[in-house]
Amino acid sequence: MQTDHLSDAKSGMKSPEEIEEELIAAMSEGSSSHEAVLEGLNRLKDAAGLERAEAAAGIYQEELGRRGDKERFLSLLEMRAGWRASDPGFARTCGDLLASLWSDGRGRAFVRAAGFQSGASATDCLRRFRVLISLRPGSVCRHRGWGFGTVREFDDFDERLVVDFEGRPGQRLSYSHAAEALQIAPSDHLMSVRARNPEELRVLARNDPGGLVKLALRSLGPMTAEELRSALAAEIPDEHDWRLFWENARRALKGDSIVQWPSRRTDPIRLLNGPMEFGAAWIERLKSEMNPDAIMEQAAEAGSARAAWGPDGAAAVAEKLLYAARVYLEKQPHMAALALAAATKYGVAAESAGAWDEIVDALLEPGRFAALISDMPVRELRGFLQIAASRSAEKLAGLCVENMEKYPLPALEELLRYLVDNGFESMASGALRRALASGSADISIVAWCVRHLDLCEKWRVGSLHLILITALGLAGSQCRGRDLKARRAIQDSLEEGAFLEVFDRLSPSERAEFVKRVRDQRGWNPAAQRSIMARIIMAHPELAGAVSSPAPAGPKQAAARVTSWRSFRLRQAALKKLVEEEIPANSREIAVARSYGDLSENAEYKFAKEHQRLLMKRQEEMERDLKEVTPTDFEGYRADCAGVGTCVNMEDSEGAQKTFVILGEWDGDEERGIISCKSAMASRLEGRKPGDQVFLPDGNGGERAWRIRSVEPLSEGIRRWARGDDLAKGAEGGVAG
Repeated sequence: MQTDHLSDAKSGMKSPEEIEEELIAAMSEGSSSHEAVLEGLNRLKDAAGLERAEAAAGIYQEELGRRGDKERFLSLLEMRAGWRASDPGFARTCGDLLASLWSDGRGRAFVRAAGFQSGASATDCLRRFRVLISLRPGSVCRHRGWGFGTVREFDDFDERLVVDFEGRPGQRLSYSHAAEALQIAPSDHLMSVRARNPEELRVLARNDPGGLVKLALRSLGPMTAEELRSALAAEIPDEHDWRLFWENARRALKGDSIVQWPSRRTDPIRLLNGPMEFGAAWIERLKSEMNPDAIMEQAAEAGSARAAWGPDGAAAVAEKLLYAARVYLEKQPHMAALALAAATKYGVAAESAGAWDEIVDALLEPGRFAALISDMPVRELRGFLQIAASRSAEKLAGLCVENMEKYPLPALEELLRYLVDNGFESMASGALRRALASGSADISIVAWCVRHLDLCEKWRVGSLHLILITALGLAGSQCRGRDLKARRAIQDSLEEGAFLEVFDRLSPSERAEFVKRVRDQRGWNPAAQRSIMARIIMAHPELAGAVSSPAPAGPKQAAARVTSWRSFRLRQAALKKLVEEEIPANSREIAVARSYGDLSENAEYKFAKEHQRLLMKRQEEMERDLKEVTPTDFEGYRADCAGVGTCVNMEDSEGAQKTFVILGEWDGDEERGIISCKSAMASRLEGRKPGDQVFLPDGNGGERAWRIRSVEPLSEGIRRWARGDDLAKGAEGGVAG
């Protein structure tokens, strides 16, 4: 048979002429192996050069065209494009050849959309063409920006494709856009099965939870449990059903050797290509690894099969985890602690006990300990504390309370639980007492106190009234980073009414003041405020009068969206620069990145396209804002109470003075005291009048009382700033958000 001749040719025993002769014979056989012919053509190219291989390939191309064998015709062109990657004219040749075989209207439109005449490489054009011919009504595809969708129909007149994306139905994509932006999901992909037969997935969820999880991981790649929950929401929408499903799936997959469970909840679950083996090759690979992150990952991957390591494998893990801990120690102490926890968990820490003791001692240095506690995953923290306590329990307890103000709320919860459970309750209560007495307790400490008011009362750490008033102020404050979680905890605790358990212990005046603070609170969800006040009235009807008293009326002028002429012009200039400089520069970056070749592996191209998406979004937002916000110089604005277009002078009990100038949305200048009307500070001042008392953040997590001395119209200097009189002279000043 012809394939036997070609197989002989693989051995390299035949001359180019013999290979060529047998190839020509094989090409004429309709039953010959296409893959064998392609390999024979490659052998001919290696033996006799590109020109002779191209001549033979051209003959085969004509034969495939005559047969109408489109798939083999295209795959041969793809191989030839690889041969002629440096030939810019070959793309045009490919386009002409394809147009001769895909000769209907849609086929020729696909050829045009693939860009064979654009100067792009033949390989890139063929890739785009293959995407287009693979699309069918009902096909599931993935858009790089819009996610998964299902092809609805083709509009050949406008040369557009209609795709129903999740949350974006009926999107009309030009054929050229579709060729570049879409990827085709295979028929066994999760999204393809969902589009074809959603009931099949629901049955799989009931009968084989582990199988559905593996299908999701195989289709969508590594995911955390939370991401899996989102990906399978269509099949398991109910929270209770999900918990049951997830429990059954974990049980089914626990012993599955190709499912890799992470050591940290925030890390993804992975599907391996096959079961891991822990022979000599694995040990040598681990020993040669010098990247501490890779060492941690390999140890986590192998952790579920600890029994298969053997003595040599255990020794290698022990050695490399100790190495990783030493590398991490200075700049990432929390990772050094995780390496220690991993060595303990896998039972290999005892092999280098003295060295690990040195690591623990280093981690218990004050500055390093505070950093590792703040950065370490909370679910790993308890294990580390147990290890560290075995080395020096007293020192550990001292560090826990010494750095208490530096910890995020989840870590603080774990540390205080450790102190209470291990006989250091007096140290814990003393540290909280000192923090609250200072008047500048960290928001995490206040959040912990609000969640544990019973312990605060038992330990006598401070006034319950002060804790509640401080918590209320922080609940409406502006936060970022780790403090957001603490603020959310304070809000949840207050909304749930946990404070009512100790509310009776407050004096009548303290209860009334708390109610008024809730009523007048700024920067918080009004529905939450109403819920808290309703809970209070149900328990204490006598406080209804305090709840119903009207809060100070805000200034009428604050209703419209306004900003100064200065900030408006700066925003216009920023938009002009974006449109005329940044977006064209990005387009050039995309063109350069496209020239590098295969876009699926082209990091520069992907980065440039993502940057383009962000720039376009920014342009849309800026144009919308410029239409909705009105520029003004604040002439004629009222000054009978604090609000937009006013200067607010304040004084505290110690005689310190402070002035805020409240202007428009985009305005701000710290040196002049100018703040935006959208800032948290402006929200607290809005509607207040001379003589009113306001509580403002003191910069340390607490609040300080200030009295408003006066509310005045804007000075001429501020008006000049607002008009932007100096901008024409090239001066810079202020902030145009």
